[in-house]
Amino acid sequence: MVDEIYLVVKPYVTRAGKGPLNDEGSVSVVEAEVRPGVAIGDRRRVASFDWDLIQRATMVNRPTGLALTNVDRLWQGNSGVRSFGELTKEVRDFVAELEERTGTPVQIISTGPEIGDVVDRREE
Repeated sequence: MVDEIYLVVKPYVTRAGKGPLNDEGSVSVVEAEVRPGVAIGDRRRVASFDWDLIQRATMVNRPTGLALTNVDRLWQGNSGVRSFGELTKEVRDFVAELEERTGTPVQIISTGPEIGDVVDRREE
């Protein structure tokens, strides 16, 4: 039996290839994420977080928790952070708004490429 369901989200939206992307170019992300697409060779397009999309995704999937990735790529000063209190105010505010809008706790926050670069709020 499955007891926990996590929905994994980034604090921005990316797309490879053609198609609609609201607010394209409105966000500046560290170059590592905007790499050429593996499958089609196109540069990834970046846009701001889609609140409507996350609200629909949580409504449909009914996760018990959210895992927020790539905060180090959008907000400087968060690389390698392992404690929620050490995250920048921007990230903490984003997490609070994400939890409020979705009604779902953000329990895991990825802060870098290393396996230990994580804020784990499940034990708090």
